[in-house]
Amino acid sequence: MIPSNDPLEGDRVPEPLDSVQRSRLERLLEISTNISSTLDMNSLLDIVLEAVLDLTECEASSILFLDNAGGHLYFAAATGPNPPTEDTLVPVDESLAGWVLRESRPLIVENVKADTRHFADIELYTEIETSNLVAVPLIGKRESIGSLEAVNKRGSRGFDDLDLVMLEALAAQASVAIENARLFHQTDLIAEFMHELKTPLMALTAASEILSREIQRDCFHLLCV
Repeated sequence: MIPSNDPLEGDRVPEPLDSVQRSRLERLLEISTNISSTLDMNSLLDIVLEAVLDLTECEASSILFLDNAGGHLYFAAATGPNPPTEDTLVPVDESLAGWVLRESRPLIVENVKADTRHFADIELYTEIETSNLVAVPLIGKRESIGSLEAVNKRGSRGFDDLDLVMLEALAAQASVAIENARLFHQTDLIAEFMHELKTPLMALTAASEILSREIQRDCFHLLCV
């Protein structure tokens, strides 16, 4: 068989990045370094939210976590004029964020109002009229732990594949960092609990030793009488 000299056959030669793609990729690498360097959950979520705004050029961003006990999503953090709080609950079965979580698949919606999966009640809290959005799942080691959203693309055009790729890459980094921060927080709580538990135990041990010495001394005096 005569080998082909056509460069399009076999391994495809990737197209060079344009200036916008290169700029976003460089920004993503910078953000990834910041994400991996913090174990404080609040700081971590703030970094991720600002990264979403920066990478996708959107009006608002949000991070929703799954509450396994309650079976719903809640806003871990969000941006916007009136960002929703953790008390704002979102149904898993009747929301775009819930669909992304359940299916473990990303989603671009060009017309949110026309999508029956949209949880319209959220706009009563946020005071933002959602026109379009892109959402991706936050996938942990074993399962999806939440959703990451970018809401309302700035300008006249909607979200595109580059926005989706950037958000997926960010979500992958964020998921690992979130699980690490949770584990660190749990470890820190255990250490604090053990310290608090150790203090009264040490006091009880000391009191027990003093009482034991007093009993031994009283017994000695009784034997000597």
